[in-house]
Amino acid sequence: MDQYMKNAHGFLMVYSITSTTSLEAMNKFHESIRRVHPTALPVLLVGNKVDLENDREVQRAEGEEWAKKHHTGFIEVSAKGKINVVETFEWMVRAIDEWRKKHPDLNTQRSAAVGKKKKCTLF
Repeated sequence: MDQYMKNAHGFLMVYSITSTTSLEAMNKFHESIRRVHPTALPVLLVGNKVDLENDREVQRAEGEEWAKKHHTGFIEVSAKGKINVVETFEWMVRAIDEWRKKHPDLNTQRSAAVGKKKKCTLF
């Protein structure tokens, strides 16, 4: 997984609002990201399944607190209900664009390392 992370330009960290365990799992994933990328790339914490409000285990405030503590963005979505899905990807595109403008030297090094082939990997 480190190789995929190494070539990334940003991260969507998705957990289920119906599972506190899934939010806790974000700690390990975030540590891996920071280990591979000491220069902070854009990261957005995404609380999924807001359509299942009655089954909620993770309160919105908990997600916001986690994001603030780890210096990430935060949004809640419903893939099923198509709530904030487009906004999530728009946020990431804007954040990557801003990061590239702030880090032109690192961006050039990363582009050369990745090569000419452009791709998007989701996992």
